[in-house]
Amino acid sequence: MAQEQQKNDMKRINEVASKARDVQARFSERIKNLENKEFNSIVADGRVKIKMLGSYKVSSVIISPKYLALYSAEQVGEALTMAFNNCCDAIAAERKELEKMFSEETQAIMVKTFMEKKKDDDDEDDDKQFLGAWEMIMLSVATSLDAMAVGLTFAFLPINVWEASTMIGVITFGTSLIGVYLGKFMGQFV
Repeated sequence: MAQEQQKNDMKRINEVASKARDVQARFSERIKNLENKEFNSIVADGRVKIKMLGSYKVSSVIISPKYLALYSAEQVGEALTMAFNNCCDAIAAERKELEKMFSEETQAIMVKTFMEKKKDDDDEDDDKQFLGAWEMIMLSVATSLDAMAVGLTFAFLPINVWEASTMIGVITFGTSLIGVYLGKFMGQFV
């Protein structure tokens, strides 16, 4: 009986891993497509235009000669900055939407798999005090996929990855530590 349960668990783990690889491949493909997508920003009544790729590379800047003649260098710089920021904001919004979709897809896979496992376990004793191996694996896979989505997004953003990773690690450690002590304290009352 235990060997059969172990085989079923391994089968589920392989199915989840396969689904996770599919989601990750779709996410990577969407990110590559986004990098090649062109974003345009037109400001100052059409006199200043910037075209930028989703990889944050500026492909062209067009400034009307009349605009240059009528306005100061500071005003032209402000218009260019506004156009540049408009493109960056549009790219960041699309990247955030992709990350959200990826996270939702991975969570849906985990919830569906977890619910299937729970349905199979309904015949077993409900007095379990701890998470089983299957639940722990599912939670770790879900957490890893979510972290992978963030890591892939960081790779395409103009940020200091080490600084962001350190900050995330410190906050995660602190929150986990609080959770452990809070759980230990609350466990006395259960």
